Amino acid sequence: MHKPLHAIFKQGKLVSAMLLAGALAGCAQSVDMQEQQVSLTQFVSDTQIGEQNEGASENNWWRSLDSAQLNNLVTDALAMNHDLKTSQLQLDAAIARLGLARADYYPQGSL
Repeated sequence: MHKPLHAIFKQGKLVSAMLLAGALAGCAQSVDMQEQQVSLTQFVSDTQIGEQNEGASENNWWRSLDSAQLNNLVTDALAMNHDLKTSQLQLDAAIARLGLARADYYPQGSL
């Protein structure tokens, strides 16, 4: 019914060894985050991404690229994307239902 004491210690040693191996494996992988941050900062400053897109609308960001072909493609894609229109209508309906559901929490009154 009961496990012998040596079997319990054997399992404990196995679990301890596995935990130690996992901890050592986690410590072995070191990433120099500061070096990566410096390279990312250097890349952004070299490409001047922030200056190029400064003032660009988040909804019409592609217009800052001054490409008539890209503008036409995006316009066509938005016009023909019925799934996107359906999703927008579903989102609008869900927001309206949420407003109605929240209205039940406000005080009600009538004359």
